[in-house]
Amino acid sequence: MIRVLKYLCLTAVLLTTFLHVAKGQYYTGSNLDFGQNRVQYNQFFWQSYNFERFKVFFHGDGKNHAIYAAKSAHKSLQEVELLLDFDLKQKIEILVFNSQSQFQQSNIGLTNDNNTNIGGVTKIMGSKIFVYYEGDHSSFDDQIRSGLAQIVLHQLMYGGNWKDVLKNNTLLNLPEWYLNGFISYVGKGWSTEIDNRVKDGILNDRFANFNALKKADSELAGHAIWNYIAEVYGENVIPNILYMTRVSRSVESGFLFVLGTSLRSIIFDYQTYYKRKYLIDEKFRGNIPSGELVFKKKQKYVYSRFCVSPDGKNAAFVTNECGQYKVWIYDIEKNKLRKIHKGGLDLNRIVDHTFPILTWHPTGKALTYFVEKKGEVLFNIYSLDDKKTTRRPLLGLNKVISANYSNDGKFIIMSAVKNGQTDLFLYKVIGNSQKQLTNDIYDDLTPSFVDNSTKVIFASNRTSDTLRINKKV
Repeated sequence: MIRVLKYLCLTAVLLTTFLHVAKGQYYTGSNLDFGQNRVQYNQFFWQSYNFERFKVFFHGDGKNHAIYAAKSAHKSLQEVELLLDFDLKQKIEILVFNSQSQFQQSNIGLTNDNNTNIGGVTKIMGSKIFVYYEGDHSSFDDQIRSGLAQIVLHQLMYGGNWKDVLKNNTLLNLPEWYLNGFISYVGKGWSTEIDNRVKDGILNDRFANFNALKKADSELAGHAIWNYIAEVYGENVIPNILYMTRVSRSVESGFLFVLGTSLRSIIFDYQTYYKRKYLIDEKFRGNIPSGELVFKKKQKYVYSRFCVSPDGKNAAFVTNECGQYKVWIYDIEKNKLRKIHKGGLDLNRIVDHTFPILTWHPTGKALTYFVEKKGEVLFNIYSLDDKKTTRRPLLGLNKVISANYSNDGKFIIMSAVKNGQTDLFLYKVIGNSQKQLTNDIYDDLTPSFVDNSTKVIFASNRTSDTLRINKKV
């Protein structure tokens, strides 16, 4: 009897040890100790790659994403360290989700830990970065680079150990435009999209009352200030500004000691710099005749996906309020607004603006829209005649990026994500079937039919015009 008890105890100890080790190698998202639970529609069995400076976690079809993330992080970290003249000592963990909807199923962000940030483009928890694939590697790179910039900046300004962090957090309080604006500048650089948004803010005086800026405008204005400093004074002064800010415990003194001018003057000068530049651009811009839609707009909504029907009688668009989205159709002739769909949840996390995707039937009598719900992609057709919606799942696809009809309305060309790749798919509306046209690691985006719907034109980051099947990362 004693021998049997010893045997059972030994078996229990070995089994417990095995389960503990196995959990460290492969575990589900519900086992992550991040606080409360979210509803999960997908199983998350995590695996990892261990590199010299990174440990990258992935699940499901995310192997290629993990390999790409490691390469992108290695390149970006070297560039960020060179820019800031600072070497990061600690190892960084990167958790890669295959989509933003899968990230929203995780428990990340429900903890009360003050070191957690899920409010921006990239999610940070200590030395961990949480990123997700949105359908193109350009935004994936931005997330990785922004996350690295935040970690390196935090180490530079607040120190590495908890005593330094506690002391510097108390004595050094960086404003949102300074911190988030710098992370945005390093993570995204200066693109046409950023330039257009800054131009809109400058010419419409949205940045005039600098101290009263809200979160999005505050980050954008900060991004513009750091870019202004780099263009006017040179990018090499940036690490000196950060260092003097840390030493003096003052944002004002950091600019004054390095640039020889006050923060107030910097704010005035950067707006003058951009306004002069954009007013010159406006002189060469032609006037486009347009009419304003007369329905009442609400400040709480973020408007997107605006598209006019082929017959010009209706317009469709999407509104989003803290993660809750609605699809609207506006009758231009009758000046009537109709809500045809609503969905999403009011979550305390990053809002997903990548869906719904809208496209009009060529007759203008129906609106097709794609949404994501409970881990599925749903295909919806709303008929303007009977005001009814036909809904069906799109099997095998993780996400639809964009879609357009053929001239006869029988086919839809889609840019969609499948097995971690963004490829082109030809969807047959009546038969509810799809044919994959491309199958490689390159991002194939914004497809449209041309030449009487006999050809397809699209944007891609591929290096040649040859289609290569299953090319590796």
